[in-house]
Amino acid sequence: MHLLTDACSKKIVGYQLSDNLMSSTTVKALEMALIEKKTKNQFIHHSDRGLQYCNKEYTDLLKKNNILISMTQEYDHMKIQ
Repeated sequence: MHLLTDACSKKIVGYQLSDNLMSSTTVKALEMALIEKKTKNQFIHHSDRGLQYCNKEYTDLLKKNNILISMTQEYDHMKIQ
């Protein structure tokens, strides 16, 4: 399962079911989130450095939609205890 979650509301804004971690499936989840996007404010996409998030197709889609890319170095800085 590929999920995109809004860090503030904790709501799932995009998802795609799959039995693998292929980036094409993650792109579909991102496309769903972009369709549901309700604001013109700039977004920050924060993720780990998984191959599906570093993929050119995925990062190009983020850049095309003026979304800033943030990736962890060693641990998840956004994780709330």
